[in-house]
Amino acid sequence: VSTQSTGLFQNKHTQKHLKTMQRLIQQAESGGLMQRLANSYRRMTHVHRYGLRYEDILAESPTVDEALRRLPERELVMRDQRLKQAFVLSQRKYYLPVTEQRDPTKMEYYLRPLIEEVEEEEEERAAFRAGIISPLTVGKSE
Repeated sequence: VSTQSTGLFQNKHTQKHLKTMQRLIQQAESGGLMQRLANSYRRMTHVHRYGLRYEDILAESPTVDEALRRLPERELVMRDQRLKQAFVLSQRKYYLPVTEQRDPTKMEYYLRPLIEEVEEEEEERAAFRAGIISPLTVGKSE
């Protein structure tokens, strides 16, 4: 189940917030002020009230789609269940009970390592096509 097929979180205002959140999350790993801003932003989006993780609502792109394809079956099923549950709660205008909501300040990544792997492969392919690296140098250590 994708966010597009469920219609969940699809208005322009929310998409703008999601892009801002993605940027803040990437910068949050440096700590300090950015970490506090990212945590505040995550709380403001209220996705945790639906039981979602941040990466459950990433905007679809070829990179994210490939990372989802590589995701272990169990994680993919859990993601789909969270999206379905969020859709039902959203339609009924309910939130999960506070005891079942995810902590919005927790950085729980399940997709990020795969996204980074896909991005590295895309960069390597682009460098290969541009002639920056040759097939003989791929995989060799210096």
